[in-house]
Amino acid sequence: MSEAQSGKTYECKAQQDLLWKQGEPAFYVELASVAAQPWGHLRSPAEDERLEAWKRTDSQIATIFLDSVDELNLTQGKFRTALRNVANDLEGHMGRIRVVLTSRPLPVDRDLFFKTFAASKPQQRLSEEDFANLALGKSAEKQKREKARPEARYVSLLPLGRSDIERLAQARGVEEVESFISAPHSSSMMDFMRRPQDVIEAAAAWVELNGSFGTHAQQVAFDVQARLKPNPNRHDRDLAPARALKGAQRLALAVVLTQRLTLRHDVNNDILDAATVIDPAIILEDWPNEDRKALLERALFGFASYGRVRFHNRLAFEFLAGQRLSELINAGLARSAVRRLLVIETAQGFDVIRPSLRDVAAWLSLWQPWVFDLVNRLDPALLLNLGDPGSLKVEQRQRALDTFIERFGMGGWRGVSIPEIQIHRLADPTLEPIVRERFASVENVEVQQVLLDLIGAAKMAGSAEFARAVVWDHKADIYPRIDAIVALVALDDRELIDIAGSIAAGPGEWSQSAARSILYRLYPSHMTDEQLIGVLGWMEETNSTGYQLSRVGLCKVGMESDRRSDLGFLHSSFKVRAFTQRGG
Repeated sequence: MSEAQSGKTYECKAQQDLLWKQGEPAFYVELASVAAQPWGHLRSPAEDERLEAWKRTDSQIATIFLDSVDELNLTQGKFRTALRNVANDLEGHMGRIRVVLTSRPLPVDRDLFFKTFAASKPQQRLSEEDFANLALGKSAEKQKREKARPEARYVSLLPLGRSDIERLAQARGVEEVESFISAPHSSSMMDFMRRPQDVIEAAAAWVELNGSFGTHAQQVAFDVQARLKPNPNRHDRDLAPARALKGAQRLALAVVLTQRLTLRHDVNNDILDAATVIDPAIILEDWPNEDRKALLERALFGFASYGRVRFHNRLAFEFLAGQRLSELINAGLARSAVRRLLVIETAQGFDVIRPSLRDVAAWLSLWQPWVFDLVNRLDPALLLNLGDPGSLKVEQRQRALDTFIERFGMGGWRGVSIPEIQIHRLADPTLEPIVRERFASVENVEVQQVLLDLIGAAKMAGSAEFARAVVWDHKADIYPRIDAIVALVALDDRELIDIAGSIAAGPGEWSQSAARSILYRLYPSHMTDEQLIGVLGWMEETNSTGYQLSRVGLCKVGMESDRRSDLGFLHSSFKVRAFTQRGG
């Protein structure tokens, strides 16, 4: 479970390919594809052969990579149907499979997953030992379960480290890697280049703009253009860049409107399954077949299943679909038609942005002011959450933030938190008057956190008083207090000296979890070694304490400090606590 663009799909495909080359029965399955058809319709002849050979064995383990739950939701496919269409081909062999399921950090029906792939228990005679345990009231089965490996393991992909970023940037054409890492923007950019796709997009903009990161929208555009170029190591058919882009935009809009993620690549396949896949020959009917084939073989597209390809990620086709719609509007497409496409009426009689087109609407708002007005009226949170708020005009950012506060500022939890990277893109000093005017009247904790994040991201020194007040409000929720400290750190505020002293003094004003979350944000820049030892002295050690401090804190501190090895020993082993208790 990892956020979007972390590399889940790439990792699954790489592991499946590695196992396949070793002769293992390993299969990659796109959940969205099997939601509408049996898995057998998507397997290649080689996969069919290896699956049948595996079934004839008695002990070999098969690995099934199921990717990805969130894109299954995008196509309105049913999780139950997708799982069953895969499980049907594995019946009778459930005891010999290992299933890897990928998803963003969203709710997943785990019970359904376990039930679908549960292995049936064979009938066995009771052994003498089992009979004796039963007579004595001992549960042998319970003992076995306690010793057995867990049925499920939950993992996520770690963020990229500095060396990872350097290697990936160099692979994407950045020659002066050190300049890329230490550029003027990089002090703030580095916090957000933790996912592979973020680095890829930043590198594409850096190369195209000769040493600048550009806006998020520019980064996506440059990455798309780079992926549409022919492979220099192959004799690819030449396509004019503008023509390739137009073709990609048309296909992207078709993907969004039909909610089918895969495109037919081989005309000899999918004859019986035309309803589940997009035929590029229909969308690009004015293109010769050779040009369509050349487009689908560009790096913008990747293998989906036998005879099919798909856009390499969701962000790309949503961005391109927004571009295509904008061009159609400029060419005369009626606004009323676009509004009917974007807006639906709920059962309660409210107009809302169609869920499957929310990302497209956010991108379209950058290029069509009337769409911005429409989205801002119906769902201002969408403009801050999705697309690129950093590419909006300053006046639009101000309006979006003001409407967001007006709509969600009162009451309790609404589920309207804004990702940190989007706050970074939105941040602008011109938003400070709105923050100063509105902050005191905000009741909703999530909206308060958004404003605190903006104070830090936009360096609103004139609003530091609000962050200080939240830090010392012991009745406040812990999360806004942490965000307030982060804002003060960004402002290098004088109050940080007192905050560090307060935390070091003892647990009276700060909880255990709060101290763990705050510690790495203050040390070493705003907390002394003595204060650090003081905090570790009163902090209770748990099974995850050292892990939290070393994995979360040091990943960040290690980017800029040469003290990582020292801190690594203190945090991961947690010896300091016992040391200070002995009066050392």
